[in-house]
Amino acid sequence: MKWFILAIVMQGSLQSVSVNGISFNSETECKNFVMDKQIEIRDDILLMYPDHTGSTVVCVDRETLHKLTNTKGV
Repeated sequence: MKWFILAIVMQGSLQSVSVNGISFNSETECKNFVMDKQIEIRDDILLMYPDHTGSTVVCVDRETLHKLTNTKGV
């Protein structure tokens, strides 16, 4: 099963979802990447969403990603 990094970003009352293009072979591999790169991920969110009011970064499997983003092509 493939795993992906999903960032949920709040901008006031609006919510945006951003998916990193990197896939991982396990949840553990994904979580380790997020922990190792947490500063870079934070900086990327600040760059893409300078006025954001909050964010959450999680690892999700392909099926969950499809449900959250209504996509099938990942």
